[in-house]
Amino acid sequence: MTVPTMCFSILEETFDPETQTGEIICIKAGDAGYYKTTHGKQSRQWLRDANDMIGVNDILQQAFEICSMFGNWSKLSNIVEHIGAAMKRASTANTIPVHINRSR
Repeated sequence: MTVPTMCFSILEETFDPETQTGEIICIKAGDAGYYKTTHGKQSRQWLRDANDMIGVNDILQQAFEICSMFGNWSKLSNIVEHIGAAMKRASTANTIPVHINRSR
C-alpha cells in the first residue's frame, strides 16, 4: 500500500451540528497529533473532496486519525484492513461496528 504523506480531518471538538462544519486539521504520516491549517471551518463534503484530491479515502482517513492519536504508524496497513472489514460488515447489516476487547 502506498501511503500518502498526509490527510485532512475535522477536529471533532469544533464540529457544529447546526452548520455541519468544523475546523480542518492536517495529519502527517509518521507524526503524532495534528497540525492546524488555514482552511478554517469546512463541511464533511469539503473534507472528502480535499482528501480525494490527494488519494485519501474515508478508511485511510480514519486509520491516519488512529495512528496519529497513538503515535504508532507501524500497524497502519492492519488498521486500514480492520476498518475496511468493519465498514463492509456494517454496510451489509445496517449497524455501526463496535469492537469489544474481551481478552482482559
